[in-house]
Amino acid sequence: MIKYFQGMIAVEFRTRLTKFVNDMYFMEKTYYKILNLDNRIENVDQLLTTDIEKFCNSLASLYSSLTKPILDLLIFNYQLSKSIGIPGLVGLLANYVGSSIVLRFISPNFGRLAAREAKLEGQFRYAHSRIITNAEEIAFYKGNKLEKSIVDTSYQKLISHVNSVYRKKINYNMVEDIIIKYLWSAIGYLGCALPAFLPEISGIKIENGDERSLTKGFITNKRLMLNLADAGGRVLYAYKELAELTGYTTRVYNLIEVFSDMKRNKYSKVMVSRDYSLNKILGHVSESDRIEFSEVPIVTPSGELLVKRLNIRIEPGDHLLISGANGTGKTSIMRVLASVWPLFCNALCFNTKWEIYKIRKGRKSSSFHKDLTMSLAH
Repeated sequence: MIKYFQGMIAVEFRTRLTKFVNDMYFMEKTYYKILNLDNRIENVDQLLTTDIEKFCNSLASLYSSLTKPILDLLIFNYQLSKSIGIPGLVGLLANYVGSSIVLRFISPNFGRLAAREAKLEGQFRYAHSRIITNAEEIAFYKGNKLEKSIVDTSYQKLISHVNSVYRKKINYNMVEDIIIKYLWSAIGYLGCALPAFLPEISGIKIENGDERSLTKGFITNKRLMLNLADAGGRVLYAYKELAELTGYTTRVYNLIEVFSDMKRNKYSKVMVSRDYSLNKILGHVSESDRIEFSEVPIVTPSGELLVKRLNIRIEPGDHLLISGANGTGKTSIMRVLASVWPLFCNALCFNTKWEIYKIRKGRKSSSFHKDLTMSLAH
């Protein structure tokens, strides 16, 4: 039943978070900006699907991982305080604190390792998605060997990291088991023996000092101690799950933060030229029934200058054909006009309510693309 409710909570978390993130992703061309105007996030599809799912599942499992062990710790500590006295209970608590400090000191950064693994998973997935997207070009230019080397390299990086994580977990788990199973048991038995051998220290008065009464108290305390050690071990095991959750939380938080920056037109990208910066966009668009570029430079999002100064004026009813070789900036003009690329400086007159259509020669139209010549409709 707990697993059922845990699964329902995880699904509800994922549904709400996915809706929130998707609203940001499809707002104000964020889906385009994050790929072309910013370098902070790679493989956004991995973050939007797998990482959000892992984050929600890990978050939902916290209840079952922490609630019952913590409740058991409180109950058993209370019962033991009656049996072994306050000094024995203080010693046990000191043992827990000391063990936690030692384990925290030797523990690998599970959150960072989980985030790194998710990133490498995304790169491996992206290597395959590139092949699906560019299968025709790869086949035409016989690029299968190069693509295979890229896929193999991505997988090798992933599997090397996974093996490294396993090695770190083995060493940590060995020390953790020694502390929990042996050290805690030894200290627990000492605590159980206090009422029998040092009653004046424990502060517990035994009514009948015969062997039967002492044995009964020792066995009762031992059982409580074993249950207490089990609960404490489950809390420490949950620490690793919590650390991995911090890794997924970091990736999801970075995704939402970058989406928010896209909305504020705040970008981080390596530019090929220092003359232009995505955080210093000075151009402005004026509403007009004509199209006019006034000394507008056509610059790629990476800062590469295609056209130094463009001056065009198109009145309603006019037609203009722009021709030229590939890479000279024909489509780039329309990208600036559609506000897909930034207007770095100077002025552009344009009716922003007009729709821009782009032909997709030789391709079937999807639910959104329209096989029309690049033109303006109003």
